[in-house]
Parts: sequence; C-alpha cells; structure tokens
Amino acid sequence: AAIVSVDADVRVVGYPEGATPVAELTSVARGHCGELTVPGAGRCPATVVPLDHPRGARLVVARSGPNPLSADEVGLLHGMARVVSMTLHMLRLLDDERALRKESERQSAENARLLVTLTEHQTLLERLADEQAALRRVATLVARQPAAAQVLASVTEEVGRLLRAGCTQMLVYEGDGTATVVAEWVDTDVHARGIPLGTRLTVEADDLAGFVLRKRNATRMDTGSLPEGGPIADHVRRFGLRSATASPIEVEGQLWGVMIAGWATPEPPVDAESRIAEFAQL
Repeated sequence: AAIVSVDADVRVVGYPEGATPVAELTSVARGHCGELTVPGAGRCPATVVPLDHPRGARLVVARSGPNPLSADEVGLLHGMARVVSMTLHMLRLLDDERALRKESERQSAENARLLVTLTEHQTLLERLADEQAALRRVATLVARQPAAAQVLASVTEEVGRLLRAGCTQMLVYEGDGTATVVAEWVDTDVHARGIPLGTRLTVEADDLAGFVLRKRNATRMDTGSLPEGGPIADHVRRFGLRSATASPIEVEGQLWGVMIAGWATPEPPVDAESRIAEFAQL
C-alpha cells in the first residue's frame, strides 16, 4: 500500500527500507500501469483510488494473486481513502496550528524583548532629561552669582532628587582628620533632623568619607558593609538609611571634599556611583 503525491513523493509499506520502486509506483498511480512488483509476491494487480488530501494524491493498493479487488472491496477502499484524506488533512492542520503557535510565541517573545528595550531607552531618556534639567537649573543659579553656599546647597539637593535618595550631604575635608558639612538635603519622607551646616565630623577610616579620603574613588556600601560606629555612619543610620554611595570632589586636581547619598533600600541604585560622580565634578 502506498500514497503517491503529485510530485512523486511516496509513502509506502510492503517494501524493504531503501528499496521503494518510486518510478513504478508513480506510473501505477498515474494510470500508466495496472500491476506492481511486490517483494515475495511478484507481479500483483494494483488498484488506485484518489485522495481528497493532499490534492492530486493517490492511494495505491496491490494484493497477491491473479484477481484484482472486487467491486465491494474497491468501494471499501474508497471509504478508507476518505478516512486517510481526513486524517492527513487533520495532521496538516495540526502542523499548521503548531507552526502558527510557534510563530506567535516567537512574535510574543520578540515583542516582549522590544518592549523591554523601549522601556530601557525611555528610562534612559527620562533620566538624561532630568539630569539636563537639573544642570540647567544649577547653571541658571550660578549665572545670578549667588553665594557659594547657595550653589552647594542647590547641587546637593539636585543630586538627592535625581537619585531619589533619602539624604545627600556635601562635606569638605579639613586636613586634620575631620570634615565639615557644607550642604545637606533630606527627603520629606525621612523623619529625622539633619546635621547643622558647619558641623565638624571626625572622619573614620572605614566610613564613606574615610574611604574616599584614602582611595580618592567613588564607593558604595550596602546594609552589611555600612560601619556600626562613627559620626557619619551614625548619622546615616539615624535617618533609617541602609545603603549609601560617596564620590570625591576635586578642585584643581586636589581632593576638596565628598558627596554622600543614602537610601532606605538594602543596595544603592546600580548606576549611583557614576551619576553622583558627574555632579561631584559639577
């Protein structure tokens, strides 16, 4: 028994693997010959009935012996051909459905990836827009030639708002192991009093200001690495902050001070060091 399509694609049972007589089966299916050579049976009469699906395909059946199929058997074969056609049609529909589902899943994954990319780009553009707006505000303030303390306070506030920090401070190193608070901003959600401007704090070796003083690099500390003691660490914890970053402020190549920002989250934002460093340069 074989199914022969219009392009001579053959599916057959009754022949050893690799020994399918494609040309002979195609000739029989097209009505050019009425017999098939079947292994172990020799020349056998063959009957051909059309299939509704695939379009133009033929079902070929050969049986040993001299007599072809009877009329009743041919009628039965036509019924079987209809069942085969419906089965092949359903299989094709299932294949198409699987292909469509796979394509739909691919499209969904691609759309999700594009959405993530667009969201990231939008977030970046919003961040850049916020930073540019902050820079313009500071530049406009500087153009009015205000007191230096007002400029430092403005920069410190802009850093806090941009980074959504709970508190930001600007300290200047005094050269004797202390640092003076010259600007501070505290978010309205933080219920704690800030350090009065002009307060002189001892710089501890393992706190944020101490690390920047020793390394002259930006740094971050999370819940586990924030030191327990020291005036600066105690101040950060009093605000209920659990993580912080710090960046050096240099003037004419010399270390002048440090900008510190703190958050109530266990970790600072991923890009906090680079962003705070940009404003430290400002």
